Amino acid sequence: MSSSSRRPRAMTSTIPQDTIADILSRLPVKSLTRFKGVSRRWFHDLSSNPTFITTHLLRSAQNPSLVIRRYHVPTGFYSGIWVIRTPTEKTPFRIEDAEIPLLKTSVCYPRIVGSCNGLICLDVSPCYGSEFVLWNASIRQWERLPIPLIASSKDAPIWMVSLGFGYDCFENDYKIVRIVYFSDKNRSEDQNPLVKAEVFTWSLGFWREIEGLDRIESCIIGGGQNAVDVKGCLNWVATGLQDMSNRKFIISFDVNKEVARRIPLPAICRAGNVKIMSHKESLSFALYFGGNYASQFEIWVMNESVNDRGNWVKIFSTENLSRFVVPVGFWTWGDIEMIMKQIKGDITSLWSYDPRNGSARSLPVDGTDYTLEPCTYVESLVSVNGRSSPTFLQSNWETSSNGKASISCPLKT
Repeated sequence: MSSSSRRPRAMTSTIPQDTIADILSRLPVKSLTRFKGVSRRWFHDLSSNPTFITTHLLRSAQNPSLVIRRYHVPTGFYSGIWVIRTPTEKTPFRIEDAEIPLLKTSVCYPRIVGSCNGLICLDVSPCYGSEFVLWNASIRQWERLPIPLIASSKDAPIWMVSLGFGYDCFENDYKIVRIVYFSDKNRSEDQNPLVKAEVFTWSLGFWREIEGLDRIESCIIGGGQNAVDVKGCLNWVATGLQDMSNRKFIISFDVNKEVARRIPLPAICRAGNVKIMSHKESLSFALYFGGNYASQFEIWVMNESVNDRGNWVKIFSTENLSRFVVPVGFWTWGDIEMIMKQIKGDITSLWSYDPRNGSARSLPVDGTDYTLEPCTYVESLVSVNGRSSPTFLQSNWETSSNGKASISCPLKT
């Protein structure tokens, strides 16, 4: 037998391309990026294919991770952003350090505005939410965004800024909303503070100031809080002004229509602390009393089938917890669980809590003199360049929570 007859013949793949794409769409991004070593062109064609990106995202959304911003309050050093992977029966919590863009050149440590479909919006400004970076930590891609239009002036210095980052499923677009309150010296005490708002549109690449802020002008969004994205609406807790000063509301901004509505909260909220969350894709909030941390709290969900004015239903409450905590949001792996923050002395820690049986377990993050700010995150191949975005399905909002492509940021403190 000749040596040529013993030589193995090249094998032609008989696996259909659709089957190969289906298999690869189930892999984590880190595994996919290893294919660059096989063929950069092949990997580029795969990772820029809109259908593949969407399919991969839908499957990745079934196992959301947590992104946690940790900040050492006394020094600003020893800070970072951790990613906690979803645990399985065989694999416990896995924690990884993310490589943060522009960290060496930033004046202050970046803050997380929100997370949608694998894109994280970072606020890298020293104050007033004036500089932003769009970041995909999975593919290590980032882009600095243009400077906002609304700025401080001598006569009307900026008092407070509230931010939100959300996904417009109807236009397949991402938007940053910036609401700015001013200390206007020319306004009397019986007048509401001057407020302006602007929107950055991902696909267009620029900021626009928006009108029709009557719903926002009658309230004040406290604490410069960031919004919680629920089904394409950005939501902030607000306190009424003037004749509504003893009432609390949710200001809900429709990312697609770019209009805001005011949703009343139950009267019981007037004397308590409110944290907005997303529970099974419905707008919800946690209510607790007794300062910033408590041993009991309630969870309320809005019944959207009644009307858009807010018909709230209490779904569960806790009493006499063994630790003083504050509810932060929900994280789903298999069954839905709540994330809670605990501060004991100068040590901050995070816990997952199962409201069905009252069990709790500590997450592998804590630290002395640290703040911990978590939000949900999914791996994706979505590019930070708005002009090369894939087309996500409008019907994603109608799929089950395990198949939803757009993951908002319900875990903001």
